[in-house]
Parts: sequence; C-alpha cells; structure tokens
Amino acid sequence: VKFTPTVDHCSMATVIGLCLRVKLMRSLPSWYK
Repeated sequence: VKFTPTVDHCSMATVIGLCLRVKLMRSLPSWYK
C-alpha cells in the first residue's frame, strides 16, 4: 500500500466526515442544525 500525500488522507477524512454528518442530520430531528 502506497501512503503518499497527506492531502489524500485529509480529503478522505473530509468525505467521511460529510457522510457521517448527512447520516446524523437524517437520523436527528429536523430542528437540529
């Protein structure tokens, strides 16, 4: 496995964070923003 730039890791973390955020927003009540 080639672990090169930190940028890729950061972007992956951002994507994962966004996915978790969407799941949370869908599971939580609509009033919570």
